[in-house]
Amino acid sequence: MEIHEILRKERRALDITQAELAARIGVSLVTLNKFEKGLQSANLSTLKKICEALGYNIVLTKTTNTNENNCN
Repeated sequence: MEIHEILRKERRALDITQAELAARIGVSLVTLNKFEKGLQSANLSTLKKICEALGYNIVLTKTTNTNENNCN
């Protein structure tokens, strides 16, 4: 399951409309709709706001492979 699918599922489970969530996090309804459809990616700051509004935290962990400089 992709992150946008998880976010949509969790928003619906909390019975929050897209309009309500968009207002809470300070983005337009159109932008939130694009996030949820996977048509546009949220930057880390916006993703953090979405997660917090849905009751989640973002946790980053360092991988054990330190020889590569990309995030695949």
